Amino acid sequence: MNILNIRTPVYLDKASTKPLKFKWNVLLFWENMISFYNLSSLFPQSAEMQLEIKKVKNYFSEWLNAQNYSIIFTSGSTESINTALKGVCFVKYLKNSNIQKFNVVTSTIEHKAILETVKFLKKFGFEIRFIPISKTGTFDPDALNNLIDDKTILLSLSYANNETGIIQPIEIVPELKKRFNFCFHCDLTSSISYGPFDLQKYGIDLASFSAHKMFGLKGIGCLIIKKGLQVCPLIHGGGQQDNFRGGTENYSLIKVWGEYIKKKLRTYPYDQNKIKSLNQYCIKKIKILKKELGDRIIFNSLLSENRLPNIMNILITDIYNRDLIGFLSNKDIFVGMGAACNNLIYEDSYVLREMRLSQRNIESFLRISFDENNKFSDFDNLINGIRLFLSSIKGHKSLEIFEDNLELNLPDCETFRKIAWKYWFRQVRKLK
Repeated sequence: MNILNIRTPVYLDKASTKPLKFKWNVLLFWENMISFYNLSSLFPQSAEMQLEIKKVKNYFSEWLNAQNYSIIFTSGSTESINTALKGVCFVKYLKNSNIQKFNVVTSTIEHKAILETVKFLKKFGFEIRFIPISKTGTFDPDALNNLIDDKTILLSLSYANNETGIIQPIEIVPELKKRFNFCFHCDLTSSISYGPFDLQKYGIDLASFSAHKMFGLKGIGCLIIKKGLQVCPLIHGGGQQDNFRGGTENYSLIKVWGEYIKKKLRTYPYDQNKIKSLNQYCIKKIKILKKELGDRIIFNSLLSENRLPNIMNILITDIYNRDLIGFLSNKDIFVGMGAACNNLIYEDSYVLREMRLSQRNIESFLRISFDENNKFSDFDNLINGIRLFLSSIKGHKSLEIFEDNLELNLPDCETFRKIAWKYWFRQVRKLK
């Protein structure tokens, strides 16, 4: 078996996660070997590691214009979001017996980590208010104005949606904060890798994101908290990280992430130009396919500047997306179909449902996401793969095939395991 003979896949699902490059794996291994000391120890090596952590935080401060913020390292975006939302609300809960008069505002297309957390907070008596979403995938600023009042303690919104890449009009928030005293949490998970972000410009009090959405390192995330803001810790312990999160810090993960940000501060202008070029090429290739298929190709994402250029959402009518994704995966072409967490419970995209798409069309969409490391040829291979799939079903509608074989396409857990094993064995045979 020669691992060097593995064919490089066409990976266009980078909004889900990114591969970790060899050099970051080497650095991670090295740091685990030599920097194993506890950061809270009294050894000189621990003191040196603490100084390195400060350097890493300075890189993040520059990336986010966060000089007046505390930088807390967590296990990922989900923990950061839970800590931010629960932390703000629990402070209010511990100080007030009549909690029903306070409200939390968010949108209906936020990540599950936010939606499930506010559902939990509702059990404590907080009123949860949802901003409706337009057909273009953005919230209505007037609707937000009507929902915010002097009893609002928290507003939680993403900067850009993870399924469509559409940027939300959060620039209206600072003006609202002049009128009402609330905390603004912003989920930056989908947008953090594209380029530097100005927290102060948008009046953000708390921000959350993960490393694996930037360069593939899983198990670490960040929560940015404006200094002076009271947040109840979610994890109590030995007082680490300014008493915001107990537990021994994972120095190796923090150090490697910091080295990546340090590099990214130099290279992001070039990376952004590459991404914009890839975006235009992707649109061009899809439009060519649209000429072949006519109205069967629909862009769900905006093609304007109000979208992250590295995330695109399209649909091909009468094609069941799980069939197409499975077909492409067997040819080492990988695209997504929205938030990966939805796949665990076999849930269709609630984001597209809020955008008024029909159930039939929701079952036909693809999310194409990429970064500066992708190639123009990746999109050629994707479009050719789609053409092959359309040819393979020989004029039949994939969606109708799915409906006729519902039990086959909705397997139970045991069937899922068998499918996974078969796929694994196929991959092993390819290595021989």
